[in-house]
Amino acid sequence: MSLNPLGAPPGAGIGAGSARRPPFLRRDVVALVRALQRECVDACLAVVTHTEGSTYSKPGTVMLFAADGRQAGLVSGGCVEGDLAERAARVVATGTPALVTYDARDVERDVLFGLALGCEGLLQAWLIPLRATAGHAPLAALADAAAAGTTAYWSVVTAGAQSGTTRLETAQSAAGLAWTLPGGHAAHWRSAAGDAGLLMRLAPPPQLALCGAGAEAGPLVVAASTLGWDVDVLDHRPAWASASRFPAARQVTCADPRSGVPGQLAADARYDAVVVMAHHLEADEGWLISVLGPPGIGKSRLVLEVVAENSALSACWVVLRSSRPLADIAESAGTEPDEDAVVRALREGTDLVVLDGASAPSADLSSLVTRLAERLPHLRFVVTARRALGMPGEE
Repeated sequence: MSLNPLGAPPGAGIGAGSARRPPFLRRDVVALVRALQRECVDACLAVVTHTEGSTYSKPGTVMLFAADGRQAGLVSGGCVEGDLAERAARVVATGTPALVTYDARDVERDVLFGLALGCEGLLQAWLIPLRATAGHAPLAALADAAAAGTTAYWSVVTAGAQSGTTRLETAQSAAGLAWTLPGGHAAHWRSAAGDAGLLMRLAPPPQLALCGAGAEAGPLVVAASTLGWDVDVLDHRPAWASASRFPAARQVTCADPRSGVPGQLAADARYDAVVVMAHHLEADEGWLISVLGPPGIGKSRLVLEVVAENSALSACWVVLRSSRPLADIAESAGTEPDEDAVVRALREGTDLVVLDGASAPSADLSSLVTRLAERLPHLRFVVTARRALGMPGEE
């Protein structure tokens, strides 16, 4: 099963992510813009373009206000949304963009004369009209990119004759910009004509694989989906792996961990997080036979923690340093690089062999592990690797 670092943390639409993963378009924003397209309803898009100090959201965060009062997304914890809704209604009515500033850096003044936000920061946002006759551009195109699983780039013009307008960008136009704003996914630009703006990078929604479809999985699926994650649920029990039990999930799959399905899912390394909660000993062990992912994400640390928590296990830890896996195993087992000698060394007192650092599929490693497993059926093997090795029985 693929194990990758957690992506964007819970947050408010675009710009709510961390520097480790580009931000994404929230599911409720996508759903509302789709509804507005079908119904030909005008709207207003609020885009945070500048912040100072402590603020709930950072540059690039969006919120959508429909002309009929519906809204999606957040730019604060609920402090400014009411005021924004009133301003958004005027923008929809006039068709004229507007810049709004919320300055809570002077706490006493904000309590007396402002909105009493309490965050002690400054937030500026552009309110931009989205016309049904113009296809709700560019938000509809950003929603298309999110649905297609592709990264998108777009800009808001913040200074100059075109202030308050938006446009789609390309990866080429984003090249060379300094992504130095909070979150690391928005950058300022200035044109030769004197216009200036904010260019933002938008990733597909983060992906969660949930291995286990028990009663406790339902709230997790709902919470993750509400925060914008795409959730895939897998379970080896047909009665539990039912799409009707998880309407908020993207897909629900009945998969035995010994069937190879987890390896297939891991092959594209699309998951930002994997949660194992089948609460079934054999199944949970099966999901974790192969721990896969890019370098530096903590695969070895995870296996080490699992081994440490199971003090009854006697493990042989093998670091795969060379192109000769037998020699590496023999060195860790304290014997000569001979297969019979390795078998003798592992036969008594060893329950688990950890093969740490397999960088690529290897016929030598696959055949060696297969032979050792046949000769030592009591042993379990755990492999840490960048991708599935394609070994017989790999889970």
